Amino acid sequence: MIRGLLLAVSLTLVTGEARADRIYTVRRGDTLSRIARRFDVSVDSLRSANEMGRRSGIRDGEDIVIPDGSSTPAKRPRPNLRGRVGSVALALALLSNRPPTRIVRRAGPGPDVPASLKFPSPRVRVGRGFGSGRGGRHKALDIAAHMGDRIKAAHRGFIVFSGVLLGYGKTVMIVHPGGSVTLYGHLSRTDVRSGQNVARGRVIGRAGSTGNSTGPHLHFGLFVNGEPADPAPLLDPQPVFSRSVPHEPEEVSPQAAPQPGGEPQPVIEPDPEPGVPESPTDGIELSSAAP
Repeated sequence: MIRGLLLAVSLTLVTGEARADRIYTVRRGDTLSRIARRFDVSVDSLRSANEMGRRSGIRDGEDIVIPDGSSTPAKRPRPNLRGRVGSVALALALLSNRPPTRIVRRAGPGPDVPASLKFPSPRVRVGRGFGSGRGGRHKALDIAAHMGDRIKAAHRGFIVFSGVLLGYGKTVMIVHPGGSVTLYGHLSRTDVRSGQNVARGRVIGRAGSTGNSTGPHLHFGLFVNGEPADPAPLLDPQPVFSRSVPHEPEEVSPQAAPQPGGEPQPVIEPDPEPGVPESPTDGIELSSAAP
């Protein structure tokens, strides 16, 4: 596969319910043709879903996506801290849990939170800030980016995930020394593979608008001890807030109420139509994993 282990899950509306593409682990003797016949899909759709070129092959133990619409019922991955590096299950678990020791060791020793974070985009404008949106539910920064802009690692660390992650689209997640995690979502492509270490400022992908997005931008998240944290005070240079940056569509819920704990930053864009999820992981249980 072109960029190492690529795991993908995409949410679509089917009779009003969310469905996810199936993730299949390649077995000895498998070929794309055999897998396509087994799941009643075309070889071309398998290549497209997994971003495989004509000369790309598959390896035993590799996870690939079986596009939705196959005859096999879709299965949604469950968060699992015991999941292997590069798996959707482990990536989901890290959205609400501190990385396990085996992962932190690969990132190296350090403080719980880096002293500073390099601005990951060449443009320092931020649209929706941390704690914006209805009920303060947007727990990340939506950073300005043009399609194809180089996105860089905010700090050195270990690539724990590089692939497609629910509504975040093409995503890279990095575990940093000490155990903090940064997430880079809506990329047009990823330029790193799961399992490698990267230096601060290394190009990890290109900006895009994949997943649940209204236009090219970077969804940049920071997680400390399993909790989302505001990365803005750590960024160097400091961000400039703007009203012209695309973002994820926001859920409109009459039950939503502001959360305590500080004044949220203003909503940058008007609310879209009701029923569109605020978070790319809305409806996914993220705290059920066990270390």
